[in-house]
Amino acid sequence: MLFKYVILVTLVVNSFTDNHLNEVEPSSTAYSEQKCHKTDLNIDGEGEEASPDVDEIGVYETYTLVCGDNFNLVSGDNVAVDIDPVYTCVPGEDAAVLSPTPSANCAKQLLQNPQVFETQVNDGADNIKYAVAIDKLSCFKKNQQAELIPGVDMSTCPNDYQTFIDVGCRTDHNDHIFVGYHSLMVLDNQASSLWGEDIISDPVEKLKLYMDCIAGDQASTVCFDVDTLPSKSDSKLFVKMYSIPVAAGDSSRKEQAMNILQGEDVHYRLRCDDGYSFKAGIEENSVYGYCTQAGTGESKGNNLFFAYTKDAADEQIHCYSKCPANPESTDTFAEGSSPVFGKLFLPSLKKDDTFTLKKEAVVCADGQTLATDAQDSYEITCHGADTTAQPNSGLLSCTDCPVCHAKCPANPESADAFVESPVFRSIVMKELIKGETFHLQPDGVTCAEGQSLAEGAPDQYTITCHEDGKLSCGDHCPICHPKCPANPENADAFVAGNTTVFKSIVMKELIKGETFHLQPDAVTCEDLYSLEVAAPDQYSITCSDDGKLSCGEQCPTCYPMCPEDPNTEKFEEGSDIVFLRLTMVALKKGETHDLPKEMVSCDDDMALAADASASYTITCGEPSGGVGILECDSCPICFGQCLANPTAEKLELAEDSGVESISISENQSLRASITVNKEHIVCKDNYAMPDDAKSTFEFRCKEEGMFSCAEGENGCPQCKGTCEWPAETEGNLGYDFRYVDEAKRAVDREEHAIPGVNHVEAFCTNETHFVILGPRFLSCISNSTMEFDTTGYDNDATPTCQTDPVCESPAATGGTLDRTGNIPVGESYVFTCGEGYMFDLDTQDTLSKGATSLEIPCVEPAGNETLVNSHLPAQICYSGCRKTVGFDGEITPAEKRSGSAPYSEGDTITFTCREGYKHADPTKGEQTCEKGNIGTGAAPVCIKDTKPTEEPGAATNCLVSTILLTVTVLALLL
Repeated sequence: MLFKYVILVTLVVNSFTDNHLNEVEPSSTAYSEQKCHKTDLNIDGEGEEASPDVDEIGVYETYTLVCGDNFNLVSGDNVAVDIDPVYTCVPGEDAAVLSPTPSANCAKQLLQNPQVFETQVNDGADNIKYAVAIDKLSCFKKNQQAELIPGVDMSTCPNDYQTFIDVGCRTDHNDHIFVGYHSLMVLDNQASSLWGEDIISDPVEKLKLYMDCIAGDQASTVCFDVDTLPSKSDSKLFVKMYSIPVAAGDSSRKEQAMNILQGEDVHYRLRCDDGYSFKAGIEENSVYGYCTQAGTGESKGNNLFFAYTKDAADEQIHCYSKCPANPESTDTFAEGSSPVFGKLFLPSLKKDDTFTLKKEAVVCADGQTLATDAQDSYEITCHGADTTAQPNSGLLSCTDCPVCHAKCPANPESADAFVESPVFRSIVMKELIKGETFHLQPDGVTCAEGQSLAEGAPDQYTITCHEDGKLSCGDHCPICHPKCPANPENADAFVAGNTTVFKSIVMKELIKGETFHLQPDAVTCEDLYSLEVAAPDQYSITCSDDGKLSCGEQCPTCYPMCPEDPNTEKFEEGSDIVFLRLTMVALKKGETHDLPKEMVSCDDDMALAADASASYTITCGEPSGGVGILECDSCPICFGQCLANPTAEKLELAEDSGVESISISENQSLRASITVNKEHIVCKDNYAMPDDAKSTFEFRCKEEGMFSCAEGENGCPQCKGTCEWPAETEGNLGYDFRYVDEAKRAVDREEHAIPGVNHVEAFCTNETHFVILGPRFLSCISNSTMEFDTTGYDNDATPTCQTDPVCESPAATGGTLDRTGNIPVGESYVFTCGEGYMFDLDTQDTLSKGATSLEIPCVEPAGNETLVNSHLPAQICYSGCRKTVGFDGEITPAEKRSGSAPYSEGDTITFTCREGYKHADPTKGEQTCEKGNIGTGAAPVCIKDTKPTEEPGAATNCLVSTILLTVTVLALLL
């Protein structure tokens, strides 16, 4: 299809598009604060008006420049503008600006003399088909006063003026119908895309593209008085009309309707009504149409138009209700979109337009705001509405919509402001928006009287605003807890389960979680109560959640004290105690007292045991029945005493002990030991302590008042039967009897002699001239009979008194004499070492090898002053060990020569092998003298200390040699 695209006027003012609005950067000044002013329109002449006529408009609101009567709209370079320009207030970085930049103005018309130029157009058959009359030509110039311009013809206006041509049917064609545009504007007087070079010289061919006069009988082919398309009154589609300047006072041609010829040969530019627009992507000046069905003057509703664009001639174009600028209600959004706002600063949008709304352009209702994590921008799409809808009522939509949330209040005074349940009286903090976080310092929290934050409360609380205007503090909320009281006076101040007993405590007021280190001296107990000895150096008192104190496992607890000077009733049941009273101080629980035994009082005839401890450890233990109970591991026990001077029934002795009683002057305590001299042993009649009896005996007091001597070192006393003194022999050679021990001799000799061995001697009654020869000593040992010691004599031998000198037997130790009686001068005593005894080496050197006896010759007394030589040398044999024979090495220490055996019992002897040799048995290097032998008595064996390079047989050969040598030496000794 070939179309004649009718573009009557080309705008020279920079047209602004909605896309330009999308490019505006977010403003540092709030959208609501940015304004555009009427003065920004540069209105500086009469006839210029702004619509709306207000001093300022807000963001995305519009000004329209309107010219008054006899004024025409021109651009800044004096080019006529065919439509009133609309300027939108667009937000800027710091201030809003009008877009596009205002440049149009209103200019007065300069009218030439009205002239009519009539011409006709032949259809090629000499029939008059078109008749167009050029009624008048107008010139105008910006800010130029109206005036006639003489001398100007119709060919053109001056160069700096704009040309308008007003047309109509010729006067001789009054029966014709004028169709098309009533006025034309010449863009310039030179060639243009539509006008050609000279519109005045050849107007018909040019003009008939835009208007014509047709015969009246063709009225059925005309769409009459087209303004709103009649048959589509809801389409909001209009033929684009122009407000053409005319002579002063004549407004008949302003915004008049048009007659449009039916058919596709002439097309007209179309527009949408105010508040409506084509959909996005279709420019306002790019839609054309033609009359497809004509009506009549009386039936305009039959007029139908087909609207299209140059780029899509077969696609029907429609008008849609625009989406309103700066919506203030969510009702402007389609179902499925859920924005929440007070106002959105965005321009009026066409259907399918998408606008990037910056978050700064979102105004929330009072008490609401966007979340802190709100996205920087939102994609807002206009869905428009069909033409049945009111203008500017198209619906918007958004996928990620701007949502204003309730603000969270500043300085909340109730936990109702929180999602959680914090506890406080007030909080000092700023107002928050959803998602915003505030770091609350503890000093910003005020608690109710008697409450406080806990000890160790966070250094700060993270408070976040939720979408419902509620604050959230998460897991760490400011919680005011009851304070714990200062100086509590009873256990009710402590949590249940804490064992506390006290009268009062001196301590400060605590907050929850705070710990006070209580010193024991700050705890006051009731009378006769005290802290235990094991009480800690301090108590850790902590304030818990409910204002109760807590002391954990170590609480200040006052216990009943154990009383002073207790009797046995104050000790724990089952204690092994016997006493009358203890003299001691009162004790604390757990306190220990070292009680001297002198502080233990016993009943009469009772006493502590003799081996009783010097002191007793008394401890105050767990109380019972509100009374402190004493404890002791080794307790004071009073026992019955062993009475003084015990008789045989109080003595634990053998039945034949012959003891009658013991002389002990004082009572003895249990387990007391007392040393009793044998003189204090009282024997039964005809019994006496033997002469050789131990001088003392140890007795011990046992239970039930019994004395025992079984533990004594000297054993028990044994009274033996006494002997009658033998009868004295008569005459000068007579002899009598006496004790050998001069201390036992008495002036009045007792009737009976005490038992003993060789403790009685015979003596010549005339000791001056006579001396005993032969058996001298007597023993009282059995059958109460006194008998001579006849060792070395005939059994019936008796002494004789004679005048020749004699020798008394010398002292003998470790051996025996062959006789104990007196022997004459010239004879000898033979002294023999006992078994296991030996002479010292110096003595052995004087004897034959291996000798164990020696002779002691009796010699005359020195100076011949007495008949008795009682000074023969004492003889001694020693117990010990001889040197080991056969050892091939060094033996240390050396043998002792005199006054001892070579080695004494218990001596340690070291055997050292020769150089290059070692002990075959390393344990034999040191041996001890025991029971007459050094070690086993055999010499240790040394072997050669073999080196790795030596033959293994060398050591064996050495060992064999050593053994042979040892055997040889032993054989020689034997």
